[in-house]
Amino acid sequence: MDYILATALSYLLLYKYVAFLTLIFLGSFILPLPDNLILLATGAFASQGIFNFPLTIILAIVVAMASDILGYVLTRKYGIAVLKMLHIKESHVTKVHRYVNDYTGITIFITRIAGPFGPAVNFLAGFLKVSWQKFLLFDFLGNLVDIVVYMVAGYILGNYWLDYSGQIGTIVAVLGSAILIIFVVIHLYNNRKKIK
Repeated sequence: MDYILATALSYLLLYKYVAFLTLIFLGSFILPLPDNLILLATGAFASQGIFNFPLTIILAIVVAMASDILGYVLTRKYGIAVLKMLHIKESHVTKVHRYVNDYTGITIFITRIAGPFGPAVNFLAGFLKVSWQKFLLFDFLGNLVDIVVYMVAGYILGNYWLDYSGQIGTIVAVLGSAILIIFVVIHLYNNRKKIK
């Protein structure tokens, strides 16, 4: 078990909800924390009565969304100024803008489930001024699926959560990839129909 996870688990057992919410917020915002393993562990701890299971799921969704919204708002408000400070031309971001406009919702959703790119997508969505409604909808759906899957798996596995953490991560990544592939195939099919 790596040092970061071991430390996170120690804090979870010592400080319970404060540690849990802090770890979820920081991991969702910018720090490379093992969020999914923390969710699995917390689900396992809930099965032992250390955490209230439904309350923990609700709090995790609220805090993860608050963190995502903070990244979105900061770059929506200050993104241009930061680009100028870094001497990056806005035109360099135009190509990314086209892609994000076509696949905004699915990109936000998938990065909540599989991959460490969630914080980067929050910043990018804010910078590109993706609509609030679209961002909040897909952010909520992605966080809901991610948090519920990992927490329920941890709850069911109990003391054996760590033994199966790799397999669960693989299953979630495969499901996320399958959703992405289905979406792309549907999109390509619709585009092909429009051309004809």
